Amino acid sequence: MATCGNWNILRLLGKGGFGEVFLAQHKTEGNKAALKLIPRNEDEYSEESAAHEVNIMKCLNHSNVINLIEYDDKAYYIRPNGNSKPVYSLAMEVASGGELFDFIAETGYFSENVARYYFHQMCDALEHMHNNGISHRDLKPENILLDKDFNIKIADFGLASLKNQNDSFKGSGNYMAPEILLSQKYSGKCVDLFALGVILFVMVSKTPPFRKASHKDKQYILIGGNRPNKFWKHHSKNRPNGLEFFSADFRELVTLLISFNAMERPSLAEVKQTAWYNGSVPTHDEIKEEFLKRKSELEESLNQQSMDIPEEQASQRIFAGRSVHRGVGSDNEDEEEKVGEVNERVCQKYIPEFKRFTQFFSTSDPESLFHTLALFADEVASEYKFAKEEYSCAFTICKSEGEEDEEEDLVTITTNILDAGNETYCVEVVKDKGSRFAFSEIFGEMKEYFGGHLNATEPTED
Repeated sequence: MATCGNWNILRLLGKGGFGEVFLAQHKTEGNKAALKLIPRNEDEYSEESAAHEVNIMKCLNHSNVINLIEYDDKAYYIRPNGNSKPVYSLAMEVASGGELFDFIAETGYFSENVARYYFHQMCDALEHMHNNGISHRDLKPENILLDKDFNIKIADFGLASLKNQNDSFKGSGNYMAPEILLSQKYSGKCVDLFALGVILFVMVSKTPPFRKASHKDKQYILIGGNRPNKFWKHHSKNRPNGLEFFSADFRELVTLLISFNAMERPSLAEVKQTAWYNGSVPTHDEIKEEFLKRKSELEESLNQQSMDIPEEQASQRIFAGRSVHRGVGSDNEDEEEKVGEVNERVCQKYIPEFKRFTQFFSTSDPESLFHTLALFADEVASEYKFAKEEYSCAFTICKSEGEEDEEEDLVTITTNILDAGNETYCVEVVKDKGSRFAFSEIFGEMKEYFGGHLNATEPTED
């Protein structure tokens, strides 16, 4: 088992620009944490990045913010084979309910009342940050996690700022305010409010309001050109009840939050005075009931997939007849291997304390699932690479989001096959890079491709 300081590494959860995040368990106390490991290189950049994120998190203590448990700036990540690597180690609270966006993508958009419940929590967390002089600068649904009680936890403070005015190009495409895209100086608080407006729109519509807040974007130009009625008319097409799908109070608040002029966006105090904010809010018990119902319906829909299963024998050419494609970013020719040369793979354990909505369960054996995964990767991916020791595959797909003047997006995905016990296996799909909306579409295609392999629900403990 891999270790790092006081922690036993259970398995990889995800990859980011500043390092990797693992699920880990304390060696003596037994509690679990999300362990972020940043390579401790000789350059100053990694040290500054780790120290910056830690300093930000130490200033925060809120029920809707991921809290820091422990920091070790002299840690070593020790692999099972004994090899070690110096790292900065950040042990953080685990949000075991998955990502908010994935829940919306898989179960459907929220009613305005449900969205309001989460919007209140986001505003409270943001107010806590801003009162402590911190702007997040990378708010997006994938940085908004759910805990076991279906409440939100805002995560990932790697791009957060303590400055009143900023000029660095930071953020994520769909959620970046126009002043950042125009390379202007900007207020971190104002760009957080802009992203908050985009997230609110996504919760209620399940689609992005625009690709980028640019004058080149066909939808955002309607906001920037003071033509919000046309913007809402466009997004009301094919919606139940047309324009009335979005309430007038909702349209007014979102329009203000995504304003082109930062000075026209309301402050958090002003947001809390709006008619939409002060509308009806469900109780926590009602939210829990809603989520459990959605999860049950999702499991039922997965089990109603086509019973057709891709022909396993067709994948033999991938495993035995050709080299594995090298992973994205790899330029080492020696890293290529023949999959057929691998003697045995181990199945990582599924850990119920950490769930994703981008996963499904099967009673098919891991070899059959892995062969199907190989076929899918070979058909849709531009590059892919199989792990040497685990049932895991990383691949990259070019996915256009439909804008004629934009290049295709590269979406990088890791898929793991995990042992869930009771002769049941979990196929877990994780986005490493790229558009969350494109990733959601790819996951839907993968579920359809696996067909009859989607034949089980999560095993219950004995």
